[in-house]
Amino acid sequence: MKHKSESVPNRSDARTRRTLAQIDGAFVQLLHGRSYQAIRVSDIARKARIGRATFYAHYKSKDSLLSSQFMRMIEPMIILGPDDRCLFDCTPLFAHILSARRLYRSLAGARVIRDCLENRFRTLLEQSSMPLSAPVPAVCCMTASSLSSFLDWWLKNDSDDSAIRMQSIWGTIIGGGAVGIRS
Repeated sequence: MKHKSESVPNRSDARTRRTLAQIDGAFVQLLHGRSYQAIRVSDIARKARIGRATFYAHYKSKDSLLSSQFMRMIEPMIILGPDDRCLFDCTPLFAHILSARRLYRSLAGARVIRDCLENRFRTLLEQSSMPLSAPVPAVCCMTASSLSSFLDWWLKNDSDDSAIRMQSIWGTIIGGGAVGIRS
């Protein structure tokens, strides 16, 4: 990630790591109390006890902060599915959501989440040799939209289903239609 300012130290610098941890922690605390849309950069900076300029030295926007957290924490929870029934296995993500529902409810409807999901799906498909019956960008767009909507529905309805059950339901809905027929 490029910094806005060349004066910002390397991310491996102890002071930079501490500042990033303050920003991350403040952001998560705020998400426990209000929706993503209701949080401003000034709220994050105030909660992290830093100046707005310091925030912008590390992140271009609130969306880039959320995207960074998604890449670090959520991306590893989405893997290629073990069979053709569903392209992706999101069981670890469903389990994580069960443990932090309030946090995820505050993110409902955030466009950046759908974009991050789409990027993750694209990365996984580009790394695989799985034959697809549709163009990768279309598969990624539709799958990300589907998962994002499914998560919103799940959180809205406060279902207590297990992560395995949620993966099964989502897998049934999304199906294996994008996977090409193997000979």
